[in-house]
Amino acid sequence: MTIPTMKSKKDLSMQIQRIRAVHGRHRLYGRAQNIVIRYNHNMSMTGENDALWRKHMRCHYLGGTVRPEMEGTAAYYLKLMNETKYSKAVYAK
Repeated sequence: MTIPTMKSKKDLSMQIQRIRAVHGRHRLYGRAQNIVIRYNHNMSMTGENDALWRKHMRCHYLGGTVRPEMEGTAAYYLKLMNETKYSKAVYAK
């Protein structure tokens, strides 16, 4: 089995859920969870993700509520942030 060189935040989330379902009580589960959190953070710090986040936040009022006319656009940018694939070099720093 080959390990994919590109992963998204969604891929990592699904991976840790599969590990939890099968090995949730294993002593290394906490370690695996910490690695996923670090990978997710590294992905969030990329310029691409930052640009998507800024576009997503433009769809909100200052109080944090999504503008009714921009709900679809906000959901689209959120989906992109979750599903954009990053190379192993980004998430394995």
